[in-house]
Order: sequence, then structure tokens, then C-alpha cells
Amino acid sequence: MEKSGCCIASWIAGILVVGAGAVLIAAYAVLIHVHIAVDEASLTRFHLADASSSPALAYNLSLTLTIRNPNWAITIKNKKNLEASYSFDGQVFDRVLVAEKGDKQGPKRTRVYHLAVASASPNGTAVPAFGSAGAEEFRRQNATGFFDVEVKVTGKFQYTGRYTKCELDATCPLKLQLAPPGTKAVVFEKVKCKLDKPKNGRLAWILRRRSRSTCAPVAQFTSSRSPRFLAGLADRAHKSAPLPAGFPASPSHDYGGRYCCRIPYQVWEDIKWCFILLGLIVVAVVVTGVVLIAVIFGGPLRHVKFTVEDASLTRFALVTSPTTAIAYNLTLSLAVHNPNWAIGIKHDKPLEASYSFDDQPFERVLVADEGSKQGARKTVVYRLSSGSAGRAVALGNAGEAEFRKENATGIFEVDVALTGKFKYTLRKTKCKIEATCPLRLQLDTPGTTAVVFQRVDCEVAKSDDKYC
Repeated sequence: MEKSGCCIASWIAGILVVGAGAVLIAAYAVLIHVHIAVDEASLTRFHLADASSSPALAYNLSLTLTIRNPNWAITIKNKKNLEASYSFDGQVFDRVLVAEKGDKQGPKRTRVYHLAVASASPNGTAVPAFGSAGAEEFRRQNATGFFDVEVKVTGKFQYTGRYTKCELDATCPLKLQLAPPGTKAVVFEKVKCKLDKPKNGRLAWILRRRSRSTCAPVAQFTSSRSPRFLAGLADRAHKSAPLPAGFPASPSHDYGGRYCCRIPYQVWEDIKWCFILLGLIVVAVVVTGVVLIAVIFGGPLRHVKFTVEDASLTRFALVTSPTTAIAYNLTLSLAVHNPNWAIGIKHDKPLEASYSFDDQPFERVLVADEGSKQGARKTVVYRLSSGSAGRAVALGNAGEAEFRKENATGIFEVDVALTGKFKYTLRKTKCKIEATCPLRLQLDTPGTTAVVFQRVDCEVAKSDDKYC
């Protein structure tokens, strides 16, 4: 049994070593390129100006660009300016700086950039190479209200601990619905940008395995073993039993001819214990799979997650005559994520968002209609835009004093309260949803080209229903 114990210990040690090596390789040896996505985009103006000399586009476009470094332990550094260029029908009409040369991004970190561009002139920005074909494509898409705009992100990265500098060339194809000011809600599906293959070909390590035959000839087997090892094998054999060529015979022990396939019986005992260990591993994997399936379909539900990916406050003023009111323009991008692996959700009641200042509500917006569905592991981004020249609100003296205090800093605290009811597929339970998103919004005056917004995770209230 000493050999069996040694075999088991060797297997366990081997698994631990391989696991530790895999973790180290994944963390430090394997490079994974950045993930780039457009979480939200808004097109409030897109017009082809009538210019006799050259076509021109008049536009207002804002988007939220996220860049994620998925590596476990490797930081990236910009060796060139990170830029985003916008094009329609293959013709570039604007370019904006996203991040400057020298900026760093740590491992497992995500940066969110809010980019807003507009034509330099009210008559539009000239696009000399637009041509009649481009004008015809514009008219065709204008009839549908949806425009195909391509965002191209370019730059160069260097990974810490590596000499290689990797060119970045990512393409984000957007299909944008024209949403002039006053539109209540526009649904935008998150777009994952496609990265071109690195030119240097050294971005990731490729691990290759080479299979080797385990059925080597006996002469080769004996030539690679020490005489002491061969003598030990021969001591286990019967003196009169036929041995493979090259094995020295030893008459000191008698095992009664216990051979199988010309291999000593004791060796088969060691192999048997190794197969028992392998069987236990297989059983553990099967049991784990069964438990995971039971948890996914019959275990506790994971509630949806709400996050405010982007928010912009361009107007927030207090009106005191004839009644107390707030004049505001507020735009935000609300992401609803279903974290369940195999269970979709259906809105049993409309999902609504109400805005309040100093605990006094001043607006309510419809986010999703009753009956809307959302698949498992899916994220839907809703762009909510609302404004008023004077919305009545019961602030009182205390609320007006709080407004003046925050107005002096230029940063306003606005709470977004979400309410609704979900029904999960394969479940009869209907779960009531209540979530709160506390926002600290800096008043954003027109003309700002880039504002970095920190994503806000909304707090979901605990449900009274034990099945939710």
C-alpha cells in the first residue's frame, strides 16, 4: 500500500502544482487585450446641410465609452494619445481625444469616458469626400430615422513588464435613432467594439501540448531506468515466470507467477488506486454539476442590478414665483442587468423612475412598459431625458435653503427611485422592485467636450417575499 499512498500523494501534488502554474500563467504570462464598448449613445441632431461647394454635416452626438483592462496583474500605459473618430458612410466627420499619452490603467479596472461632439458651425462640418453616393445614403437612412455611425478608437498600449508596444485599432458600429430634445426615453443596446488583430502577433501566449506514446519498447524502457529500480521490479517477480526482455531475474521472492500482461501484479495494484482516485474526481465533478443545475433552476433568485452609467445635468434652477418650482434638464443612462444564469425576467408592472431633490419628488419617467422581457445574463441600457421650465415642488424654506447651499458648490444631490414588479420565468412568484440611486451631479454648462462620470450602483431594497 506504500506505492498506492505515494501514487495518491503524487496525483494531489501534481494537481496543486498544475493549478498554481495555471494561475501564474493566467496572471502574468497570458496577455488579454482591452475590452472596449459603447454603453450609451445619443444623436439629437444629424442633418445634411445644403452646400453648393461641398457637403456638410450638422450634428450633435454624445456617447459613453468604456475601456476595461481584463488582465489580473498587468497594467497598461498609453504610448500614444487614445482617439475616437466618427464616420458616416465611410467618411470621417469628427475626431475627439479620449485619453492622453502617458495615462495608466490598472489591472481589472474600467474607465468610463463621456464624449460629446457637435459640428463646428451651425451650417455643419464640411465632409469633402462625401459625394453624391454619401448624400443618397444619408437620404435613405434619414427616411427611417436610424443612422449607421461608426466610431473608430485608435492608440498604442504598453503592458508593464513587457517591451512590446501594441497598436490598438477598434471599430464600434452604432445604429442610432435620431432623438431630438424632448424625447422621453430611447432604448440603446450596448455595443461591444471589435478589435483588429495585433500586427506584432505577440499579444498572447499560445500553449501547445505534444502527445507522447506511453507504449515504448521494453528495451527502451529498461535503458532509461537505473539498475537498482530494475532489480526491485525483478524481486517482485516469480523466479520461474517469464520476464520481459531486459529485466534481470531475482530468485529471492516467490509471488506464484502473479503477472498480468507481462506487468507485475503489484504494479497493477498501484494503477488500480490511481484509477480509483480518478473515479472520485469524476464523481465530484458530476455531483458539482448536478448541484449547480439545482441551484440555477431551483435555488434562490438573484435580483436584478441597477446602475446609472452616465448622467448629465445641464440646467438646475430654483423658481420662486408664482410658486416654488425647479427648472431643470436632466439626462441619464440607466442599465438594468439580469444576473441569473438561465432565468429571464418579465415586467409585470411598468418600471418607473422618479427624481427627487431634498426628498421632494419633482419628476417621474417611464423606463420600461408592462410585458417587456429581458433574457438571462442580459443588460439593457435605457436613456432617460427630461426637462421643464418650472416643475412645481414642495421644497419649503428648508428645501430652498438646501438648494442655495448646494448651488454655491455647483454640485447637486439628486435621488433616483426605481419601482416596478418582475416575474421570473419558470417561477410563479412576482417580485416587487424598489431601488434607490443617489447621484451627485455637477452642473454641466454647454460647451464641455469631455466629462468623466463615475458609475453609480443603485441599492435594491430587500424584499419581504422569501422567494424573491
